Amino acid sequence: MPTEKVTSIVNPLYHSVYEVMQKHRLFGAWERCASQHISSIHKHLSGREKISILYSGTATHKNPEDVLNLTQNLHRSVSLTTIDLSLKPLISLDRTTFKPVQTDCIALPFADHSFDYITTDFLLSKMHFSTIVSTMSEWGRVIKSDGLITMTAGVKNPQPDFTDKAYDEITHTLYGIHFLPKELLQLIFYSAGLEAKFETAQFDHKPYMYRYFDNLLIFIEARPKKMQVGINQKLYH
Repeated sequence: MPTEKVTSIVNPLYHSVYEVMQKHRLFGAWERCASQHISSIHKHLSGREKISILYSGTATHKNPEDVLNLTQNLHRSVSLTTIDLSLKPLISLDRTTFKPVQTDCIALPFADHSFDYITTDFLLSKMHFSTIVSTMSEWGRVIKSDGLITMTAGVKNPQPDFTDKAYDEITHTLYGIHFLPKELLQLIFYSAGLEAKFETAQFDHKPYMYRYFDNLLIFIEARPKKMQVGINQKLYH
């Protein structure tokens, strides 16, 4: 089955424009919601001297740099791998520090259970439905059983008005973007073996390009589902 790719995110011009807009605080959610990401990391991954991170789908070099700078304050040793479909945002990253890899989220070149932490910035809103499903499946595969995934995302208004419908149509036509309902996203995570918790994204300064209603901008915290051992499956020592 061929990969569904959104044209904008593999276009070097897109990344160049995004980089300029992010510099002027028009784009970029990870840094603006850093307190939520760090709170989740501290809650679920604290006490680990070493932590392996996958930054998936970076729009600019600044995003993984922000993640590295903030997580280094919590852990003695941080190993960060950065991936993107496009080479443009990867070429300016130090290869030793950020381990840039040009690859597709739906076919990650990493072994099972490779990472303690996976994160991204609005990547799901740049994907087609089938790509989101495949990406979640891959993240569920490469995350450790006690690992953590956090991200920001846009979701679809359950009762869209004319403006919402027009915006959806425009973004779908130009970029192939699909904003999905929370319930559908929850099901996608669950089918990938992940338990996801959604809450409103808390921006210290909401980027201009994210001027949606607050309830449509969400912060997602996901962890692998715990295996439930039945009576006949208990392990005896």
